[in-house]
Amino acid sequence: MLESLKDKYLSILPAKQSFFYTTTVEEKKRFERDILHLNFAHISPYKEFEILPYYNGAQLLLWFYPTSKAYKNFLIPQAYLLYLYAKEQDNNAIFIIEDELDTLLVIKDGALKATYCGQGLKEQKEVLLDEYGLENLYSLNASKAKEIETTQLQNYPLWQYYHWYHSKHSLKESALGYLEKAVVPLAIVIALFIASEYAKDRYIASYYENLQEEYKAIKKQNDPYRKELKALKKDIEFTNRFYNDILIYPNSIEIMESLLAIIAQDGNNTIKHFKLSGSKLTLNIETFDPITILNAVLKSDNFKSFKIQSSRKIGKNDKEYVSYQGVLKRLKDEDGE
Repeated sequence: MLESLKDKYLSILPAKQSFFYTTTVEEKKRFERDILHLNFAHISPYKEFEILPYYNGAQLLLWFYPTSKAYKNFLIPQAYLLYLYAKEQDNNAIFIIEDELDTLLVIKDGALKATYCGQGLKEQKEVLLDEYGLENLYSLNASKAKEIETTQLQNYPLWQYYHWYHSKHSLKESALGYLEKAVVPLAIVIALFIASEYAKDRYIASYYENLQEEYKAIKKQNDPYRKELKALKKDIEFTNRFYNDILIYPNSIEIMESLLAIIAQDGNNTIKHFKLSGSKLTLNIETFDPITILNAVLKSDNFKSFKIQSSRKIGKNDKEYVSYQGVLKRLKDEDGE
């Protein structure tokens, strides 16, 4: 009975008699027929046409087909049936069905990105792979493609058929109309679609509630671990700050010893002020030879920079009051090398 109902109420939309376009929409957003035509009519290559939409998460797949062709109430694109098969073989590839007029399908990350017809498409293999950024291309003959269509149609879930209802009237209006006319077989089919959709929504809602409860229970079990991780994170942050602020520079005692050794080489040198803050050094000295001190400190290789900030004569004995400023070298550079 099911097969006879399919034959009576279901049509296949040939790839050669349709035009495909895909775009993205907000999750769970749906468009009425008039809104679809308002937004996408400019894309259609046909003067008089209908649009067959299919929503796959955030991806909207559209098939345009001329109204001059008569189809039954449920219309499934040939390309979609082939896509169901192809994505299971390779979800990042191009598939070509070879016939008098070839049919091409482009699949990226498991999604149908393009499908169209043309002649000698297989001969354009390298161009097509380069255009779509893919590496694999497969070809099927027409008889194999027909066999695939038949198999996919036989295995296609009945409750999914409501996606492909393409009448100008809503599914509910059609169901009521058929009931009034006592067209029992189709009324049963439509009622089954509506009932299965309701059952699916109820199942999803129940499953979602169960997942929420499981998540709360697992979250409660993991509370002690989260506290430990939080404490560990604080320890790591403190260690990193201590390293970056303190240990990144040479030992201050060693720096002082090195400077004192340089300054003490001349008994006439007198330290008047010394300050080391982080990486910055301020050193004030009374000396007869500020340049010798400058060169000696630079040769010690402890400083990234070391220079005379100011200098002035003291009395008449040629001694100078010199202010030096320096920046310590890091033990490691910014990249840890």
